Amino acid sequence: MNLTKKIAAILLVFVMMFALASCAEEETTELDIGTINIGVIYNGKMDEEGTFANQHFAAFENAYSSAGAGGGQINQRDGVVPGDKKAMDTTMADLLARGCKLIVTTDPGYYADVAEHAKANPTVNFAAMAEYGVTPIELDNLATFDIRTFETEYLVGMMAASASANGKIGYVDDVENAVDVNAFAEGAKAVNPAAAVSLVVTDDVKAGVEAVEKAGCDTVYSRNFAIDEEGTMFFEVPSSVTNDMCVNTLGADGKFITASCYNLNRLYTEIITDTVNEKFDEVKNFSTGVKEGVIDVRPAEDDAVKAKVDAVKDKLFAGDTSISKYVELSAYSYTVIK
Repeated sequence: MNLTKKIAAILLVFVMMFALASCAEEETTELDIGTINIGVIYNGKMDEEGTFANQHFAAFENAYSSAGAGGGQINQRDGVVPGDKKAMDTTMADLLARGCKLIVTTDPGYYADVAEHAKANPTVNFAAMAEYGVTPIELDNLATFDIRTFETEYLVGMMAASASANGKIGYVDDVENAVDVNAFAEGAKAVNPAAAVSLVVTDDVKAGVEAVEKAGCDTVYSRNFAIDEEGTMFFEVPSSVTNDMCVNTLGADGKFITASCYNLNRLYTEIITDTVNEKFDEVKNFSTGVKEGVIDVRPAEDDAVKAKVDAVKDKLFAGDTSISKYVELSAYSYTVIK
C-alpha cells in the first residue's frame, strides 16, 4: 500500500470513530435477529391447552418464526404468578444471564415489576403488557402494550343478546375482569335494553354454566369444556375457536353463536421485528384491538345481527373510541352470582 492510500485509510478510521462517538448517546441497542436471545414470561402453564398462557405461547411460537428467529434463541418461562416478586426476580435473573436482549411479558399484573428490571438493565429492551389506560412508565428501553379486549366483549355481548329469547345471559370465567364484563353487558343492552347479564367466577366451567342456567339464563358466554373421561365437549364449537370464549344458547336445542378470537402472533411479530429493525420507539405505547387485527369476533350468521355488529366494527376501524368509556366504571351493568 503506498503512502497516499495509508493516509486515506487512517483518515477513514478517524472519520468512523468520530461518527460513532457523536451519535453514541442517541443509539439504542443494536439487535440482530440472527443472534438475539429473546425471553418470554407467561402467567400459567404454556402447554396447558385452553388457557390464556397457552394462547400467548402458540402466538409467540408463530411470531418468532415469522420474524426469522430460531427456536434456540427463545427462552420461555411459565408459571410466574403476577405479584410474586421473588419469582419474577428469579426468572428475570435467569433470562438476563442467558443473554436475552428482548424480554416480553404477557400479563398486565407483571407491569410494575418489569419496569423495575427495565430501569436496572438499560441495555436490554423490555415489552410489557399493561391494562388499557395505564399511564406508561417512561423508560427508553420499556415498551408498554395493551389489548383492548373490551371491544370484542361489546360485540359478542350484542350477538349474545340477539340470540337470547328471554334477555337473560350468563357469563362464566375464572376471573372477574370488570371492564370486559361491563362492556359485554353494555353491548347486550345496545341490542336489548332489558338484557340482564349474570357473572359466575369459577374454574369449574361446567358448574358455572349450570349456575347461570339455574338462574334462568338461556344463553351463556364461556369456554367449552369436557364432561367425561373421553373428552366429550359440552359445547360443540368450530375447531378454530375451541379454546376461545364462546357464546352458546342453552337447552336441548342449544347451538354455537359466536366467539371472541385472538391473533396475538400479529402483536408479537410486530414487537419482535420493530425491536430488531431498531424501531423500538414505534411500539413504546402500543395499544391494539379490532382496528389492528389483534382481536375480532366470529361473524354472525343472521344478516341483521351481522349488520349491527359490522356498523360498530366500522366505527372501531375508523378510530372511534366511544366504547372505551366502559373502562371508567361508575356502576356495573351486570350482577354476580356467588
